[in-house]
Amino acid sequence: GAAILGMARSYEDLGRDAEAEAAFKRAVALRPWGWGGYNALASFYYRKNRFADAEAQYRKALEVAPDNAAVYSNLGATLKHEDRPAEAVKMYRRSIELEPAYRALNNLAALYYAQRNFRESAEMYRKALELSGKDFIVWGSRGQALLHSGAPRAEVENSLRRAIALGEQQLQVRPDQAETLGLVA
Repeated sequence: GAAILGMARSYEDLGRDAEAEAAFKRAVALRPWGWGGYNALASFYYRKNRFADAEAQYRKALEVAPDNAAVYSNLGATLKHEDRPAEAVKMYRRSIELEPAYRALNNLAALYYAQRNFRESAEMYRKALELSGKDFIVWGSRGQALLHSGAPRAEVENSLRRAIALGEQQLQVRPDQAETLGLVA
């Protein structure tokens, strides 16, 4: 199991995708009752922008592990890339219902923002920040969602000030990060 998955990732890192795919499929064949092989194969397909194949494998993972929050989150990301936002929202919500995780909350917030559902976006960013409040980008995104939702100005400013403060802290640690400077400026 683990050795084959490690080999598959190594093949992928070397750009040997056909061998990587074969190894991921071998891992699935060795443990068809486990969700990990399906999830790894699906994630490989996702990284290769083969979203229909990824979706099929994530759904197989859910057949053997119907309460796996990470797989629901991964499936949500795949459906988002397939331009199926309503289904993606359902998968993210199910993931969060099972286990409120930062990544799923942040991804759902971004999806709501893209749909111009700014109140829900701001709320999901708030919940993500409760789990990990150190990402200046998420603080800034929450501030933007609050701004567009018509939230009180003080709440908007608090989020945006926090984003700036965290961005400036990151620049003190890594002053060479031009992308951080661009986001804070």
